[in-house]
Amino acid sequence: MTQIKRRWWIISLLLVLVLGGAWLGEHLMHEEAESSIPTYPVQQGEFVIELKLKGGELESVEAENIVAPRVRGQLKIVELFPEGEQATVGDLLVQFEQTDFQKRVMDDEQQVESSKADLEKTLATHKAEIAKLEAEIANEEANLRLAELKIERMAFEATVQKEE
Repeated sequence: MTQIKRRWWIISLLLVLVLGGAWLGEHLMHEEAESSIPTYPVQQGEFVIELKLKGGELESVEAENIVAPRVRGQLKIVELFPEGEQATVGDLLVQFEQTDFQKRVMDDEQQVESSKADLEKTLATHKAEIAKLEAEIANEEANLRLAELKIERMAFEATVQKEE
């Protein structure tokens, strides 16, 4: 082989070795970087957060406790704020069936009106009774005055008869 061919072979061999080493180094570094980061294949579905606790309590930082009003009977929900949505001040969270309660309010209003009418009737009756009793008192006072006048007249007549 001639000197030029040999040099050409050596340069080609060195070039192949350098390129192969560079490729192998890149491949090893990339594989090492991938293995240090935990990965998981992505798929569409429900996002579930699971916490495993040993004792204690877990509470939301911005949670607000909402309690249904205490009423007799069953509460029926007719409208509910969508679960998972962000609520703001003034949003309607729960709408309960109001038919039974509206009937109770109407019944109570009628009862109040009836009681007011009874009161007015009783007051009118008592006013008439009071007027009658006041008239009786005035009559008795007049009778008393008459009796007093008769006593005075008798005393006067007795004095007049003595003088005669």
